[in-house]
Amino acid sequence: MSEVLDLAIDQRARDSLAVLAYIYLQFDRAEDAAALLDALARIDQDPTWARSTRCLALVMAGRSAEAQREAEALLLGDLDDTRRCHLLRILARACWNLGLVEEARAHQEAVRQLLAVTVIRDRGKARS
Repeated sequence: MSEVLDLAIDQRARDSLAVLAYIYLQFDRAEDAAALLDALARIDQDPTWARSTRCLALVMAGRSAEAQREAEALLLGDLDDTRRCHLLRILARACWNLGLVEEARAHQEAVRQLLAVTVIRDRGKARS
């Protein structure tokens, strides 16, 4: 987990920067998005969202090896199923880009299994 700097940033400013990162991704400015998301991760109390989205930006910027390393490190942490699934999908894409076919398939299978477990769990909750 990253060190949170002693910088004060209000919620609206943080949200505005997050929207800007999203816009960068939409307009093929993945390098800019990655840099902004790295900065956001350093000042956010819960940097996981910024770090995982940064992994996507890195893949989009053609920096798949870096994305792979960061995603693997994040997957070691305590994540909810949605974030874990998101990271596994990014990791699979990074592996495909790197020619790591077997690893990519393994990550895709992990996504499939996680989604199946989530659906079964959610159906059980709905019946309760």
